[in-house]
Amino acid sequence: MAGSVTVVNNAPLLQINGISGSSLSMTIYAKTGAKCQLQSATNTVKPLTWQALLIYTQTNIAETFILKAPNASSVYRLLQQ
Repeated sequence: MAGSVTVVNNAPLLQINGISGSSLSMTIYAKTGAKCQLQSATNTVKPLTWQALLIYTQTNIAETFILKAPNASSVYRLLQQ
């Protein structure tokens, strides 16, 4: 039986699950009750221009989101406040 173990201490973790059609699935691991902001940028050339995609409070240690699929050069970061 396959599985995984994720340890969340102080730093949040962003896991991309995959792209299906025009949807991107990702799971965010963070402390319960943490205020989180998922951001994306459409290139990797400095200076990066980050756009907020989600701003929310983590209600479980793992939260899965389905977003509109990005363009091929999108990068992501997760901020925990």
